[in-house]
Amino acid sequence: MLKLLATVLIFLIVACGRVDSPAWQPSAELTQRAASYVRLLPQVQDSAGFVDTDRCDSLLFSSLTAVGANQPIDIRAAQLPDGAWLRRPTNYPECFQSGESASTISRDMLLGVFWYGWHFRDLQLLESTWQHLERNGWVAGQGERSRTQLNPVLIGTLAQLIYRLGGPDRAVRLTPAVWAPVDGYERHLQVLHVMLRWEAGLESIVAAAAIRRAYEQDRSNVLFASALARIGGLSPFVAERKLLESTWHLRDRLATSRDRCEEWVTQRNPNDINLLPCPEQGRTHSPGDWLFAYRLLANHTGM
Repeated sequence: MLKLLATVLIFLIVACGRVDSPAWQPSAELTQRAASYVRLLPQVQDSAGFVDTDRCDSLLFSSLTAVGANQPIDIRAAQLPDGAWLRRPTNYPECFQSGESASTISRDMLLGVFWYGWHFRDLQLLESTWQHLERNGWVAGQGERSRTQLNPVLIGTLAQLIYRLGGPDRAVRLTPAVWAPVDGYERHLQVLHVMLRWEAGLESIVAAAAIRRAYEQDRSNVLFASALARIGGLSPFVAERKLLESTWHLRDRLATSRDRCEEWVTQRNPNDINLLPCPEQGRTHSPGDWLFAYRLLANHTGM
């Protein structure tokens, strides 16, 4: 009875303000845009399939790009023999030792690994990560504990993913989550985490409310629009239009630093200074942020 009541309440909060629309399928224009970005993707990937390897968010963005493109990469190129993860593949300078980051790894990067393992149904990847984290007291690596210490909710998320893929049933997987209002990069991470839990069967009223809140705070963000459409709170036709009309993602080529300095648009607020051009950097950006939002929306139909 309680489960039924919870299901009804989730439906009500998601459906609030919803406009019924005909059955949606991705338009030819949308699927062609996605296919074009996938064809262009090798321009910004290294031999292991990673993007932004000169930056210390590479593991997160590479994982999400792989999910968005629905193309596996050699994600273990960023994993040490003991199971620990690094911010980018081991053949690049390690970010903590080089002074480019305050830690060897972070919860953010692991969220990308969790998405990758879930999307590509890689139980061994997720279970080996669990084993490493458990052995080390849920501290993911070296550096600031505020970055490397997993919280109970993220541990529960990993446990749920493992369980849903056929692994052990650990009680911690049902740890409840509370999603406080956040902004900017943190809001982007929150939506990624909420949606991963939702996809793995951990729907909740507070999760639906968090996605709706993110969208209401930034209606131009294609990730937030696709996420809200994915859970049934926004017409997928509206979300598709936002993907096609995004001014930050070009129709016929990959964006560069001449267009915008920011490599991952969906992590920024609309007025963020990083969205201004910085042509002196000479960078070409991954289309992974767009592709990930597209994949969320395409999964509305099970694609």
